[in-house]
Amino acid sequence: MLYVIIFTSFLSIWSAVVYQIYKLNNAGIVISLVLAVFSFVLLLYRYLDFSVYLRRYLRLSAYKHGEKQINADNNADGRRKKFRKSILLYFNKKCKKHTEVVPQARKITFFFYTLFIIYFLLFSLCIYILFQSQTIESIASPWQVVPDYFFAIYSMATFILIIIILKNPKSLILILISMHYFLSFSVVVIIYKIGYGFDPFIHQAGVDLINKTGAIFPKTFYYLGQYGLEVIIHKITSISLILIDKLLVPFLSALFLPASIFYFLQKWFKNQKVNLLLLIFLLTLPFSLFIITVPQNLAYLFLLITILFGLACSNTLELIIVYLCALTSFVAHPIAGIPALLFAVTLTIYHNNKLNTKTKKYLYLLAYILSSIALPLSFYFVHLKNNIDFALIKSNVLKLFLQFPKITVPDQENFILNFI
Repeated sequence: MLYVIIFTSFLSIWSAVVYQIYKLNNAGIVISLVLAVFSFVLLLYRYLDFSVYLRRYLRLSAYKHGEKQINADNNADGRRKKFRKSILLYFNKKCKKHTEVVPQARKITFFFYTLFIIYFLLFSLCIYILFQSQTIESIASPWQVVPDYFFAIYSMATFILIIIILKNPKSLILILISMHYFLSFSVVVIIYKIGYGFDPFIHQAGVDLINKTGAIFPKTFYYLGQYGLEVIIHKITSISLILIDKLLVPFLSALFLPASIFYFLQKWFKNQKVNLLLLIFLLTLPFSLFIITVPQNLAYLFLLITILFGLACSNTLELIIVYLCALTSFVAHPIAGIPALLFAVTLTIYHNNKLNTKTKKYLYLLAYILSSIALPLSFYFVHLKNNIDFALIKSNVLKLFLQFPKITVPDQENFILNFI
């Protein structure tokens, strides 16, 4: 899942850059994809040890043939093994030869197969009930049309998932947990047949225009991360833009949040069973940010991922992932992206061992000041940009930069009216 997060971040960032410089027509989409793939492969080649995965492949191959070592024979089978070994030595010449056999994994019993099947049936039944409860009416809550027995079936599915975790706590269960998250996040998307809220309709119109013309003028520096992802997914898969827009944040949240939270928990707490159970119980918290797709919600999702990876950061690759997620948050919406980038910068200061304590202290103070003024300044400059008369820029450049926001004294309003 880590690779999916990295590639999604690259795709969102590069699509925003290409849109800002050029536009997202067919050529722009190809350029974005090429840049994203190139950046992704370069990052993996630079910071991931391919020899680990090659050794795993070689050991698995040896285990399947009942061998403890990979011998270079003269026959065709031996030549294939020799070729594999040469690839291993090419990527990691200094590593020692690993000849151990991969131990056999614990078999999944009939009991677990039964639990898996029961969960899939309950999950499918919940989805079916939600689709049967769809409405085009204006309702205040989706629970007005969802039958009461849905909650009983949802509770049963949750209970089965908890039993699976207690009996066999493996990382692969994250797939089931992601399915459960998606079931929880997609209730609003399914129930409201036309759509939920007002903002998604505006963004859907914007994405549709970009899909047809390649750009919206005048260009802005926000929303691009979401728009780029949606247009590229639509062009590649031919899935409806409206469906992509409805499912983007709920789907990515269900896919990324459990994996990111589990990654963080495993760094701090080694009890895998407790960590997986905690993922289930986190669904008791409000998650309204992840039920509809708007740029700010997508930005908040990557802000949360930035924080989770930042708190678990222990090497250069993880710090790069923190910056990637922070940039993805920024190109989706600066309100979440600016704090994410400042968090990444602060994290860099913390992990920089070349800086002494005194220097770090001043840098922390500077980061704190920037955190305090960054958002107000960004709002001010956006307001200033929207009120510029570009025809008068040449003759009033100095005046333009000397325009400061009007200073207001607080507590001048009527206290009684404010209190009411």
